[in-house]
Formats: sequence, structure tokens, C-alpha cells
Amino acid sequence: MNRTIKDAIRAPFLIVILTSLILLILSAMVVQAQGDDDDGRPRLRVVNASLGIPKADVYVNDTLFFSSVFYSYISNYVPVDQTNVRLRVRPAGVKDVDPLTEREWNFEGGKDYTMVIVGTEENLETPWVFVDDNKAEIRPGRARVRMVHASRKAPAVEICLNNQCQTLTYPRVSDEYLTVEAGTYKLNIRLIGAKEAYFDVLPISFEAGQVYSLFILDPHQGETRPRIIPHNDTGRLLPQPPGDIGKPCPAPCEGHPSPYGPGDPGPAPLYPPVTGRFLTPTMVVMIAGVVMGVIGGVWIIRRQLIKT
Repeated sequence: MNRTIKDAIRAPFLIVILTSLILLILSAMVVQAQGDDDDGRPRLRVVNASLGIPKADVYVNDTLFFSSVFYSYISNYVPVDQTNVRLRVRPAGVKDVDPLTEREWNFEGGKDYTMVIVGTEENLETPWVFVDDNKAEIRPGRARVRMVHASRKAPAVEICLNNQCQTLTYPRVSDEYLTVEAGTYKLNIRLIGAKEAYFDVLPISFEAGQVYSLFILDPHQGETRPRIIPHNDTGRLLPQPPGDIGKPCPAPCEGHPSPYGPGDPGPAPLYPPVTGRFLTPTMVVMIAGVVMGVIGGVWIIRRQLIKT
């Protein structure tokens, strides 16, 4: 086999190897960049606490960030490029209408925020926005927990983890996070001022080093108690003891430990690219890698041809 044929056979392999190496290096850079949680941008999540909007679309200015957020769903955090924005809520799948409710908000870099959709169909309130503290140091073997009262129908409530209690009125979030030992607790809710004080008992587990929020939401028609939605704010699934927790039960769910009540909550919301760009950062890197690989391959082939 002469040199020209050998070079012609070798060239495609060199192109493949060069392209693969470039893509591998650039992909590692992307993973490293995406793994950095503190990129300086504020982050936002959405909670639908309004029975009046079974599914809602949430826009940041004119960009759809959260699609079909159903009642009682707590979204993941997504980064927000802008600082001064207008948050708009529309019915799911309907864009060309006036927002059902909206508000302006000034996000600060590096902070996490929760926006809660609250109110009834007849009286939808201005979205409620507050800051989350997910970065404070946690002592070994402990977790941090706070309560969020987002139930219009509930009076003031006393919420307890074993013997640690806080009293909240609507709409309010705990002034401070509770620091608790990792483990399983009894979650008790007492309705203050109601004709019948209802004590709700729910076992819940907390993992060391994690931050949690306990959301109190309105009950569906036919239910007699507020919905209690525990959520891990620092990203991992909320650990629960074995049993029926999270499973649907026949209405009105009396005495059932499920924080979610009856029925299938439906599919999770979809998240478009939060920057509004057509291409995601990963896709941009892949395209750049392919382009660089092709250029390198052409250069190698040209060099081989010149030699021959």
C-alpha cells in the first residue's frame, strides 16, 4: 500500500480523534460551569397556591419561564438574567391575553426567591415574593426548616415539629429557619380560632445538611384540612418514612397521612431556556466543537495532500 493511500485512510481517523478530544474537553468545561451553583445570578421558583388557577403560565417580562404550573406544585429554581422584571401570571397555554395578576420585582444577584400565586378565581391577589436562605452554614448532623402559610381559608395556625412550634397568619413565612437534628418528626398543625381545632399529624424525615420548606395550602372542595406540602429546597428528593405518604386516597382523605391529597397532580411544568436564547449553552459548545473539529480535519487533509 503506497503512502498516498495510507494517508487517505489515516486522515478520517485523525479527524474523528481530534473532534472527539475537542468535544470531550469542551464538555468537561460545560459540566464544570453548570456545576457551579453560585454563578452570581438570582434564582426564582414558583408555587401555585391558588385553587382559582388550576394551571398557570408564569412569564418573566415577555419570556415564558414556567409552563402549566398546577395547583400545589413547587417548581425547581431557575436562574434569572434580569434584575428589575415584571412577573406575569396567565392561564396555561394562553399568551395573547392580559395577565391575571402581575407585579414588578427587583432581584438581587446571588439570592434565591420564591414566587407564590395566591388568591381565589374571583379575587386573585398580587403574587407573593420572598427571599429564601439556602446558603447559610448548617452544623453537622442538622437540617434547617421553615414554614410558609399560603392558605387563605385557614385561620392562624400553629405548626409544630415535635415540640418546636411556630404560629403563622396568612400570608406569612417564618421569620427564621428552625435548626433540627436530622431524623423523623411528627408534623402537627393546629388551627387557631376555628370552631373545631384540628390536629393534623404527619411523619416527615429531614436529611442532614439540607434546607426544607413546609407549605400550608388551601384544601380542595370536600377536604377539611389544609394541604401540607413538604419540600427540599436544596435540590434532592425529600426523604420520607415507609408508608402511604404521597399516595392518593379517596376524598375527603380524613386521617390519611398524604400531604398531597387525592388525585394525580399531573405532569411537571416545562422550562424553556431561561436566557431567551434559541440555543442552550451545551448546544453552543457542541456546535463549536464540531466546527473546530471539521476545520482541524480539513487542515490535516490539506497538509497530507501537500506532502504527497
